[in-house]
Amino acid sequence: LVAMKLLYGLEHEDVIVLSSKQAGGYELFEDPVTKQKACRKSVTPFDIEGTQDYLATEFPKNNMDFVLYAAVNQSLDMTIQSLGKERFAQELKIHRKLQALVDEECRPVAQYPCSADGVVNTNLRAQEKDCYVGDSGCGRSCVDRVLHKKFNLLLAGVNVTSSMSKRLRTSHRQ
Repeated sequence: LVAMKLLYGLEHEDVIVLSSKQAGGYELFEDPVTKQKACRKSVTPFDIEGTQDYLATEFPKNNMDFVLYAAVNQSLDMTIQSLGKERFAQELKIHRKLQALVDEECRPVAQYPCSADGVVNTNLRAQEKDCYVGDSGCGRSCVDRVLHKKFNLLLAGVNVTSSMSKRLRTSHRQ
């Protein structure tokens, strides 16, 4: 994301979002027959028994997905080199700090389609307005507010520390 930000001249608020995969591990789906919405536990390939053993064999060496992955990593390394390692490292440091601030401030107030317990959000209208699509980009209004305040304070020469977190949190809930 940081390389993309630098390449395309994007702002931090364009690439910082809350991870939907940390919202409790449930995803919303609609039953094709009944059309009712329900939450189901997200399953990752690493949850399936035997996946790790299978991937530890010769499979990665002969699988084109792994070849593509290696090529993409090499391309990213070359892109970072052309952008300048120091410049990239500085932007990555800023990105991580802003991401941590956004996670701390916005995760508790973000509206996801499913609760951490796997229950459909009863206020789906609010959730739909707070997410880009499905469970992607949830909490976007909070993310925008927090980053906007952070940048305004930085422009004014104020160093935003974790002691200011409570004030930021209180002001963006109003």
